[in-house]
Amino acid sequence: MELRIKRFTPATAKIFRLLQTDIGRSIRDITSNITSFNVYAAAEDVLATLIRKEVEVKNEDGRWFTLRIIPYRTMDNTIEGVVVTFIDISDSSVSK
Repeated sequence: MELRIKRFTPATAKIFRLLQTDIGRSIRDITSNITSFNVYAAAEDVLATLIRKEVEVKNEDGRWFTLRIIPYRTMDNTIEGVVVTFIDISDSSVSK
């Protein structure tokens, strides 16, 4: 599977520096500002094992996020990629 971008939120666009023209591109071609974790390798691992990942990651601006990567399952139970979510936890006591 090529891990191509199908859609993204405005908040994710800031983390990955995405533009609308990036839809359809492989995530390998996209630059991330996450400094403490290899998102791409983790996405490939989740796709290979079908085991979700959840870790705390830091970006270039020093903000902390909970990163979740889960397999994307269609209605007919076919795996067609992964879903990557970021939750900003910079202001919570968890990240300090």
